[in-house]
Amino acid sequence: MHRSRTLPAVLVSFVVVLAGCSDKPAATSTATATPSATSSASSSAASPTDSPTRSPGSSATPLPRSQIRAAVLHIALLGRSPATTAEEKAVVAAWMGYWQAVTNTYYYQRAPRDLTRFAHGPALESVQAHLKALKAGRNRGVGWARDNVTRVQVTGSRATVRDCTENYTFNVDEEGSSLTRPVPWYDLTGTLEKRAGRWVVTDYTSKNLVRSCLR
Repeated sequence: MHRSRTLPAVLVSFVVVLAGCSDKPAATSTATATPSATSSASSSAASPTDSPTRSPGSSATPLPRSQIRAAVLHIALLGRSPATTAEEKAVVAAWMGYWQAVTNTYYYQRAPRDLTRFAHGPALESVQAHLKALKAGRNRGVGWARDNVTRVQVTGSRATVRDCTENYTFNVDEEGSSLTRPVPWYDLTGTLEKRAGRWVVTDYTSKNLVRSCLR
């Protein structure tokens, strides 16, 4: 995906496998049966969702490191968060809502309504530009990313988020063949504003990393 993370709503079979898990941070089961990346991704892409899916599982749940298994996923997961106040939690929820909407956009090759609900300004424009590039090349963003929020700061109607993202997202062609390799980690700083009583992501900066930025 493009966080510049190539990302990438969880496919139906993924949800079924994890239905019994708790409904927060992180994860897909490596036990998920996937006949083939192409066939599973195609059936999933036929039924897009316009609302960000809550991240099932827990931050300790293993995520697939096989590109074949990961190619049928399109999910942004919250691994950890330091938010304690209601406002901080609302900021983190908006941040994750944004990344799930971005993920859905790159996977389904169209922007869901939720994208404009959670994004404004450069944060929206960058997704629209990357979507245009993906469609021009007939590519899609697939895989998973676990967002580890390490800092949330709220000052009035503005907020910043620091996020160390464990990433396993990449681009595939029409046949489901991988075109890019996942960037292992992203060090992100996001800016949010409160508009009409709702937090939206307005911009972010991203640094590609080979090693974890978690402390």
